[in-house]
Amino acid sequence: MSDLSKIFHPMKAVTFITRKCNLKCDYCGVIKRKTREPELDLEGWKKVFDATKKLGVGMNVIFGGEPMYRKDIGEIVNYLNTGNHPYAFITNSMFSLEKYRNLGLKQLSSSVDVIDNFDTSKHSEMKSQKGVKLLLSMKDEVPDLLANMGLCAKNLKKVPDIVRFFSDRGIWVIATILHDGPEDFWLFRQNIAHPDRVKEEHRSDLLRFCDEMLKLKQEGYLIHHFEPYFEHYLPKYGVGLDWHCKKASHLTIDADGSLICCVDFRGDKVSTYKVWDLLDESKAKQFLEDFKEDVQKCPGCCWDHIIESEHMYDADPDCGKKNFQHHKTY
Repeated sequence: MSDLSKIFHPMKAVTFITRKCNLKCDYCGVIKRKTREPELDLEGWKKVFDATKKLGVGMNVIFGGEPMYRKDIGEIVNYLNTGNHPYAFITNSMFSLEKYRNLGLKQLSSSVDVIDNFDTSKHSEMKSQKGVKLLLSMKDEVPDLLANMGLCAKNLKKVPDIVRFFSDRGIWVIATILHDGPEDFWLFRQNIAHPDRVKEEHRSDLLRFCDEMLKLKQEGYLIHHFEPYFEHYLPKYGVGLDWHCKKASHLTIDADGSLICCVDFRGDKVSTYKVWDLLDESKAKQFLEDFKEDVQKCPGCCWDHIIESEHMYDADPDCGKKNFQHHKTY
């Protein structure tokens, strides 16, 4: 194999380990969007993670759907652990504490959209309550814990206090802004106008939120994002969701092993590749060109993990490997 790092060093790989889920959250359309081929079995995912390791991927984000929905998730996590594959494990926290403990996780990210109740979907509220309980219960068992928050108009003013709550307990926080859009091709966001979306009328609240998060981060609170996210990207693109990626700084792998442009956008050409195809230098070079062409058709986003990957791609090629050190030095 050629030294592909000279032409391509993906910061991370976000993997839809399954598109199946036990919940139906109102902002998520993952379970409605089917893969083109059957979902991978255990051996297929081993092949995926072997490929991402050879490609120098800094972090495998285990995502869904709901990873715990898979009957073989214990074997998948064991393969990641024994093979020293770096990973983050995102769950909706709806399974028993015993099942999580039996996995032997090295990292756990739990979806926590709200702490105080407000008018939100039943499933969002359920998983938030479970998420808080799971994170607090696993404090002494998992070395890296993260509360994965959905940022919306209704919780903008509450998130800084939630950051303090978790940070005081040694738990990191990431806040990803709610996405929606009228197009029918989205793979994650719902193609409806979500009532809680941050809109132009909320811009002043968003700017105050960004200022407060920057101050908290500078004071040492456990906020995962790098500082430019709050200084520039979220204030500029958080309302219009119109930031555009320019290069393949990361990989997104669908549940059937095919590559897609991102968690939201398939891409006509990109989706013809499997991740192991990129181990061939000529295919990797063509993939990079096809990615650039496909993403020109995307209306845009404000997905923090993609923005951070592209921002740091040239500035710090090893940033992906440091990803779950939570940008302590940036």
